[in-house]
Amino acid sequence: MTSPLDLSAFLKTLQRRDKEPNSARVLNSWIAQAERKAGSESGRLGWLIASTVVTAKLQKVSQADQTPYFLLKGGTLLQHRLTHFSRATRDLDGMVRADLDTFIALLDSELAYDWGPFSFTRGSVSLINVPYLEVKPRRFTVSLFLNGVIWRTINVEISPSEGGVGEDIESFLAPDIAGFGIIGPEQLSGIPLSYQIAQKVHAVTDPHNPPASRNDRVRDVIDLVLLKELIEMLGAPHLGDVADSIQETFIFRAMGSRKAGMTARTWPATIQAYPHWEVEFERTAREINFPYSLSESIQLLNSWLLGIQRKK
Repeated sequence: MTSPLDLSAFLKTLQRRDKEPNSARVLNSWIAQAERKAGSESGRLGWLIASTVVTAKLQKVSQADQTPYFLLKGGTLLQHRLTHFSRATRDLDGMVRADLDTFIALLDSELAYDWGPFSFTRGSVSLINVPYLEVKPRRFTVSLFLNGVIWRTINVEISPSEGGVGEDIESFLAPDIAGFGIIGPEQLSGIPLSYQIAQKVHAVTDPHNPPASRNDRVRDVIDLVLLKELIEMLGAPHLGDVADSIQETFIFRAMGSRKAGMTARTWPATIQAYPHWEVEFERTAREINFPYSLSESIQLLNSWLLGIQRKK
């Protein structure tokens, strides 16, 4: 099997285009040429360009010191931090360090301005019922237009800040999209990796007791293995910081669960595989050439989590 394509590295090899695409047809043809050159026609490239531009617009809504209110998290953050193994995503998931409705109003003002060849519209806002959160996340779409014709629509979910998550920002280089005649942002910003790990640990250990509750978080198993390998490669964050973030996340969400009359979950916790995870795990593992089986991944992660617990 071939190695997964690192799109960020590939984009840097493309020659910069000095003219903007003047239509969706032109941009699509440039993307198709690039995908043929890369030997990958999965459709990831177009969505990466679209999500990068929409993230840039979301992060233009900023504080007086130019730090963004919106920080990437979840699958979109991993798309940029795990460039070899990221899945194609049409979604943006982020945390907002401000009142959500105020942020949306500010975003509407920002979306009135074009970004290069793109203009934008926002879809209607809906609430996401997360029982342990007093302030409910919001969901909406942002559509990108080229010369009046819709090109892509990105699904956006924004959540309130939890505990100390928003106190620190981790920034990283944005994908270089100049090869398509688009001036992209220099960098993007996300929640710290320690909190990204913490939120995935909380999610993957959700209870599974159908029909009352169902745990479908098998993709988080793969993401956590990749995050484990990433922080080992980077040498940061320290496992003590990861332990603190996990404990804080469980405590914060337990408080919300108690307020909602739900059973509070506690840390430490272990990851358990369920029979219905097998098919989805194998499909996702094949897509990214993931080297471990489900049982191997669970064993690896529980051993890692035990080591993290001992850092407290």
